[in-house]
Amino acid sequence: MDLWHRLVRFRALRGRALLRTVVALRAGCPVNVPDSSEVLVRSAIRLLAPVVVTGVLLPAPVHAHASLVESNPEDGQVLEAAPDVVSLTLNEPVAEPAFVVISGAGGEVETAAAEIDGRTVTARVAEELEGGEYTLSYRLISADAHAVTGTLEFSIEQSAPPTTPPPAPTPTPTDEAAPTVAADDSGADRDRLLVVLGLFALFMAGLVYYVRARLQRSAGDREV
Repeated sequence: MDLWHRLVRFRALRGRALLRTVVALRAGCPVNVPDSSEVLVRSAIRLLAPVVVTGVLLPAPVHAHASLVESNPEDGQVLEAAPDVVSLTLNEPVAEPAFVVISGAGGEVETAAAEIDGRTVTARVAEELEGGEYTLSYRLISADAHAVTGTLEFSIEQSAPPTTPPPAPTPTPTDEAAPTVAADDSGADRDRLLVVLGLFALFMAGLVYYVRARLQRSAGDREV
């Protein structure tokens, strides 16, 4: 039975007792009327007793331990560029010491000492992270001396290789030598023509000499 029902019942009982008192007075019977202060004390005891008993019997509230409420980068996040700083935030203030470790395919990454600012812990990354998957491990101590540990996974996109324009076509040796070959061919043809003309001229000269010699010999034979 809750407090409200008890109060209603108390008022009903009080009304009945008052009615009995009025009836007894009308009948001429002696009535023992309690003092008003006594009535108030009894009423207060009846009203507060359930509340006191309930407060004693109920267990004390259990306070929740500290936990991670925010991180940068987030668990499972894919980053376009390597982060310079990582941060972790609890729901309670953080106490010394705080440890933050980042590891990747090449092993543990060098980071500066973790810094505490209220509920947030930050650690600066001392080297440039390449594309790939990384694990962030942490161990923090909350103000109530409770250790908060865990790991986060994040990755960095692989950078695309720079694109270079295709090289300009270079002239082939055949293309460069073609005009020279053509020039050489025309010179050779001219030389052959000169040779042929020279031979023809010698042939004609020899033929003329032979004909003249025959004519002279024929003329000498006739004179004899």
